[in-house]
Amino acid sequence: MFGFFKKKENEPKKRSIKEEKILSPEATEKIQSEITQLNQEISTT
Repeated sequence: MFGFFKKKENEPKKRSIKEEKILSPEATEKIQSEITQLNQEISTT
């Protein structure tokens, strides 16, 4: 049971690190601003 949760936690972290390396700073900034906008839209509704 514990090992299953540990595996699940590690996988998304590895993927996000790989994506960050691939993305250029400009792309990362754009994605972050889009996420912020979406969060604001969610909180207002």
